[in-house]
Amino acid sequence: MLEEKLKLNFPKYGRDVFDQNNDDKFFAYTGEFSNTTNDLDDLSIKQFEKYVPMGYKSIQICKRTKLIINGLVSKEWRHELEHENKFLLLVDRRYKLYVPNWKREIETTTIYKPNFIDLSAESAIWQNIDECTKYGVEFSKTDHCEVLIASRVELINWH
Repeated sequence: MLEEKLKLNFPKYGRDVFDQNNDDKFFAYTGEFSNTTNDLDDLSIKQFEKYVPMGYKSIQICKRTKLIINGLVSKEWRHELEHENKFLLLVDRRYKLYVPNWKREIETTTIYKPNFIDLSAESAIWQNIDECTKYGVEFSKTDHCEVLIASRVELINWH
């Protein structure tokens, strides 16, 4: 389950994005996680204006695809993936990541692709679900954590 400090507490009736007993599909991700919903209207600009402080960040509207716990795929949400090719790996806690271009460590909940160049949203996008799953399984097994594979539905610049 997600740490409280990583939660955006909306939609009000939604549940934790890492809850495998929850069948809601959608959530918003800013580095923090919204609750889940099946209604994309719950993740509208109007809602973001209420709950997400404007700043130099991106909001990613995502669809939950797989949950990996300690190296095992424990839940798959069934929906059409045939036209989807933008997958993210997200972790249930912050972890330390060394950024070579910055020559320093950061804390993040995004798993970036091997040999990433920068910290852009695109540096964390996987086009192949099988490669994404394999990497997520290894990360989860090594770091003893929960990893969520999500398909990106929309990217919103929030400045």
